[in-house]
Amino acid sequence: MISNNMKKIFEIGLVPLIVLEDAQDAVPFGQALVRGGIPIAEVTFRTDACLDIIRAMKTIPGLIVGAGTVPNLSAYQKCWM
Repeated sequence: MISNNMKKIFEIGLVPLIVLEDAQDAVPFGQALVRGGIPIAEVTFRTDACLDIIRAMKTIPGLIVGAGTVPNLSAYQKCWM
């Protein structure tokens, strides 16, 4: 059985790759994605702010947030704890 999130991803047809330097930009950026009809974001581990960005985006109703370019299991676990 396919999850509701995966169904939504297939419906949208793309996953924007997000690289932000400042966590203060995360919520406005995520809200803009939702308003624009693309309620999904893959945040990369390319900046020092990536964990804070993921945590901030997880608070946005309707936004599916994922982590990309994750260097190791420990970093992945920090995203979702």
